Amino acid sequence: MLRDVVDIAGVIDNHKKVLRAKVQYITEYTSKPGEKILIMENFTNLWITEGDCNSIPQRHEVMDIEAMSRQEKSGARSIDYTEIFLCSQHESRPPRITLTKGLAGIGKTICVYKFVYDWSSGSAALDFDFLFMFPFRELNLLPESKLSVCQLVQRYYPHIEDTATLLKDPNIKCLFIFDGLDESRLCLDFNKSPEYADIEHAMKPRVLLVNLIKGNVLSHASVWITARPAAARQIPAAYIDRLTEIQGFRDEEKVEYFRKKCKGKADMILSNVMRQPSLFTMCYVPAFCWILATILQHAMKSYSETEIHQHTPRTITEVYSNFLIVMIMYHQDKQSHGITEREKISDLLQAKRPVILSLGRLAFHCLKGQKLVFCQKDLESFRVDLSLLCDGFCKEILLQDEPIFQHKAYAFIHLTLQEYFAALYVFLQHHMGQHPNPLAKGLMTKVRGLFSRPSFSDVCRSACKKAAWSQSGHLDMFLRFLCGLSTEKNLQLLQGLSSQEASSGEDAIRTAAYIKRTLHRDIAPERCLNLFYCLNELNDGCIADKLKESLREGALATRDLESDEYSAIAFVLQTSNSDMQEFNIADYNVSDELLWRLLPVAKLFRTVKLVQKDVTKHLVNFLEALLILSKSQVQELCLENTEVSDVAMKQLCVAMKNSYCRLQSLRSVKTENK
Repeated sequence: MLRDVVDIAGVIDNHKKVLRAKVQYITEYTSKPGEKILIMENFTNLWITEGDCNSIPQRHEVMDIEAMSRQEKSGARSIDYTEIFLCSQHESRPPRITLTKGLAGIGKTICVYKFVYDWSSGSAALDFDFLFMFPFRELNLLPESKLSVCQLVQRYYPHIEDTATLLKDPNIKCLFIFDGLDESRLCLDFNKSPEYADIEHAMKPRVLLVNLIKGNVLSHASVWITARPAAARQIPAAYIDRLTEIQGFRDEEKVEYFRKKCKGKADMILSNVMRQPSLFTMCYVPAFCWILATILQHAMKSYSETEIHQHTPRTITEVYSNFLIVMIMYHQDKQSHGITEREKISDLLQAKRPVILSLGRLAFHCLKGQKLVFCQKDLESFRVDLSLLCDGFCKEILLQDEPIFQHKAYAFIHLTLQEYFAALYVFLQHHMGQHPNPLAKGLMTKVRGLFSRPSFSDVCRSACKKAAWSQSGHLDMFLRFLCGLSTEKNLQLLQGLSSQEASSGEDAIRTAAYIKRTLHRDIAPERCLNLFYCLNELNDGCIADKLKESLREGALATRDLESDEYSAIAFVLQTSNSDMQEFNIADYNVSDELLWRLLPVAKLFRTVKLVQKDVTKHLVNFLEALLILSKSQVQELCLENTEVSDVAMKQLCVAMKNSYCRLQSLRSVKTENK
């Protein structure tokens, strides 16, 4: 018996060494091909909260990022990554199935790597004897043949002998980690999948996973799954014991990240980033921090401290256009990015135009089909140059240690980069005259385009129509990039890619005018808010600027608001430096019918206040929706000198029982009129 214990201890020690070697380096989000970064030296702590698995996203993930920046002081219960499998105060035993969700690039895989590294180093998750890590991107590449749980473990970890004996022992605690459900091609069917309990019974990988989650097989083992929010819905809530959500970086972590990444130059870079609220907000996503740090570090090699501010990107599109240039220059081993190199950059972009077009065409067609992962056949079909593809723009998905896979797969390093390349493809196709409007729909529209070449503002109008009435919001960032590409600054940056010189800005002006007209249409609040971000990309802030002035003067409480001004209020508040503590509806002379446009920002406040308001049916419906919205931060509802009918109060009470509602206090206050 003692010998068995010694043998198992030896197997565990050897397994820890193997895993530590796998996860000790970060290879994604590095500026140069093949570069490795030690995870211990560069890991920045992530903000993780207990989440809700029933949320159904109805917007683009970037909208969640911008909303997330306002949740820092919300009081959401935080949890450290090392505590994910520990008992909470209200639980008698640790969770068996844990689902961790988070946006693209928010740090899910890095979190998994750090967890595994800490376990293998003996500093975390000491309750587990074995950890087995299976990225979904690699499971996609497994042959279609059936395999058992034992065979799956053996394939990935051939150094472990007698796998069946080890897994069957209920005294040996194992954790199975499946990372990146959103990248999975396995169709999980929890209703029709056959049930198996034998760990040596061969089954299809999707059936194996369902049985493992249900506990039919290895009921004593724990399972950890990571996924983006939409993909998380594939796992029924009934099978999830704990759901956590990675929220990204808080302000202090952003500062820490830049200090680690930009040693010696962090203060200057941070001061420039913080001058641009929209960019600083996006830094909640670690992947975006890396992109921004990469281009600013590169720019600082050519500009002085006094010049760097005027060359800091001011919009998201400018960030990605600069990133395109920097990564191509890294690829060519050129290290200067100053104005004196403008001609060289232009020549380089012109030389790389065919491969950029091919990659953009792939991105565009995958975006239309909402496809995130593509294979070698896709690359060949779109004639994509692999040598450029894997140098900073895309990641190659391949288990390099084991020759068990038949082919490779690929994905853009971040969803927003795929959306940028898709927009760049549409932009270039139009300006080169090859396909004036790839977004045109219908035979007659395409025929008319042959005789009358549409302007780029017509292309943006087509994209706006599709994006504004989209329920999922999957075209929101694509539209932002498309709008941004029409500005003079981006045309100058990308000189060499397009055959045209920087325009007079007529396309941007016409696009902005169309967006403003669209804001008067009956479209979803999240889409309205995105249209204001599009106007920001177009450098058109006239509506927002007027609202800021009116907010300062307190004029919004006395004059009637236009429909577009409701969404402008949401945009201004979301991009301002306010602490988001109290939202007083009385500050705005709102129409009941258009009040819903304030939902995206009202839900980010801790307190919602009504002063001397007539509580109409529309207002009650608004308050009910506000309380039960996913990610709503409203914890207090204050009714001051406001009468609420019994029917309305019953409606609010029903909302307060909803699992999404975080309301802690409902106060009715009477004050003396002076």
